[in-house]
Amino acid sequence: MRRNRLMEDNLQHQECINPRRPVYFSYARNSNRKAGWEHISDCVEKILATFRERGIEYRVDVKDIGAGDSISDFEREIGWNSEVVVLVFSDKYFRSLHCLYEFVQIKNAFKKHPEKRLFCIKSGDFNLADTNYIMELAHNMGDIKQEYDTIEYHHLRSHSGTEIAAYSNGFYIDDIRDLNSFFGSMKCYDANSDDWNGLADKVEDYYTNATKSFLLKIKEKRAKIAKTVSLAVGLVLLALAVWLFYSLYDNISINYTVEYPEYTENCFLQGDEVATNITKITSDDKYITLYFHSVNLTDDTLRKVVVDTAATRIIDILSESDFVEVSGGFKRGLPEYYPGGKGSFVDYVMKFQKIKFNELDFVQGDGRGIFGIYARKNQSYKVESPFNPEGFQGSSITIEHPSVSDGYDDFQVAKIELTDEATVVFMHFVNLFGEDTYASIPRDCHIVTKDTVYKVRNLNGITFEPFVTPFPSNTALDCALFFPPIDFKTDSIDLVFDDSTAITGIKLHRDTIATVEKPFASGQRLGNAIITKVEVNKNETVLHFRHANTFKNKILYVSANSDSYILAGGQKYPLKDYSCISIDTTKTPIPIGTALEYALFFPPIPPDTEVIDFINSECSRKDLGDKQFNKMLDIFGDEYADDSRNTISTGIFGIRLKFRGKFIHRSPRLRKK
Repeated sequence: MRRNRLMEDNLQHQECINPRRPVYFSYARNSNRKAGWEHISDCVEKILATFRERGIEYRVDVKDIGAGDSISDFEREIGWNSEVVVLVFSDKYFRSLHCLYEFVQIKNAFKKHPEKRLFCIKSGDFNLADTNYIMELAHNMGDIKQEYDTIEYHHLRSHSGTEIAAYSNGFYIDDIRDLNSFFGSMKCYDANSDDWNGLADKVEDYYTNATKSFLLKIKEKRAKIAKTVSLAVGLVLLALAVWLFYSLYDNISINYTVEYPEYTENCFLQGDEVATNITKITSDDKYITLYFHSVNLTDDTLRKVVVDTAATRIIDILSESDFVEVSGGFKRGLPEYYPGGKGSFVDYVMKFQKIKFNELDFVQGDGRGIFGIYARKNQSYKVESPFNPEGFQGSSITIEHPSVSDGYDDFQVAKIELTDEATVVFMHFVNLFGEDTYASIPRDCHIVTKDTVYKVRNLNGITFEPFVTPFPSNTALDCALFFPPIDFKTDSIDLVFDDSTAITGIKLHRDTIATVEKPFASGQRLGNAIITKVEVNKNETVLHFRHANTFKNKILYVSANSDSYILAGGQKYPLKDYSCISIDTTKTPIPIGTALEYALFFPPIPPDTEVIDFINSECSRKDLGDKQFNKMLDIFGDEYADDSRNTISTGIFGIRLKFRGKFIHRSPRLRKK
């Protein structure tokens, strides 16, 4: 017979009086092994038939003596998950380990929950008041215990859960000695009865009066107590967490540098006169520093820059941070006036006391500000705290001056950041029209990977259409476009502004062998252009430049030379591509007080190359004439001329990539005064 199975009944045509609250049966079934055991469970079949007729749901399970089965869930259910139990006790019942296990569960459960109903039925001719009979039952259990304790039996045979439970309970000898006092206090039915409607009446009365299971009441009461305790514990833990957080708050250190942070709202404008953006945020152990770029939108020669230092502050989710100082491009060192007319700009820096979170608002006293500023976790982002002593650094990839399959001279991709939070495309626009104009980004601007389109979600440094950003003649405009994050393994993307304007095949990965930051160069003959980084890759060699305009009153115009090359090991490697700079006759303007960053691409050089020269141009005596040529020799020196003194080279010479067999990774150092 299957355990824990609700017996099939004929209740289909009548309503059950105790749905999901069954009556449980505990008994030993018939057996011919001993006289008096032949009919001990016949009454059970009669009771079940009556229950079926009366619409009473029941559960029944029968076990053989010494079956060796493991203790079932049903044996525990009889005691602890039941409201009503019908217990048919017999001589065989008291000699079965399984039945005695059920009896102990029933007895303990009824002792703890007197609300339960137990109906006892005696089957067989035996007397529990007879001391000799009780001693004989206890002796029978003692024999089983002795057999179990023998070395061979105990170690060589696997035992059921029922046997293990019996062993741990002393084979129920104490429970057997208590049988008379337990059953003697109860009214017992005779198993030989033919009419069980009286029993069914009492069962039905119980379920009619007890409309809700007392087990359910106990469960609800326990749940209510548990909920109260849980709430109290939760409040204590919350208070402890708040106390712990605030106690450790000052020990949290967030360090990062984020160019063009993303923000949700910028109302830091003075009518239609001034546009201001945050171009960078840096955070260290002491201060948060905001870098501002403010542009004059009017034709007036002077516009006032208002910075309310008295009430300026930044706010994160828990606190405010006070203003410390302001510095930057102001004539008298204070934020007062722009240096020129329309399109002129001022870059200034505001420093605040440290703040703990990377989401903040910048607010002035008049309520204007830049709100929802988010410092994304890129490669330069790190958090250290007592919660995480090793710190946290966001996953990201940065591609400076990526190469493209097809692009434009007047707007180029300066850098791309791939992070878990955003894909950021840094753009460099150049006004080559020779007249003042405006710039903006269409709202359907998007990037395209192999099979997915990602629409732009935010901007910094430029406006969405139909709003426009002033773009005076011969100036440059830098901005950032924010897109959803893409897979870091993406090989290339296309940047699409509208159906007819796109930059295609933007490469996101380079097969890099080594990167040399700020390499040492023994000779510099390229004006204010310096090499900031050299990438030695398997498929190309990339030189990154920074060219500053140090003139006080004029715009500087530069371009790459299509005849330029690098010299490595006596071999020339000609220019094959360029990024963020125009070439030859088309000039890229560098406005006053700014710098242009760009890259030049050359064929791959041998990985063991230690020194290279970058040759921007070769000037011949014939082309320049003797006077101009000799003047250049006086400026540059003979070391940059060939042996015949008929040509002279401009560029950057002696660029060290290796030193004593190791690549140089130089970081800037401040000279001690």
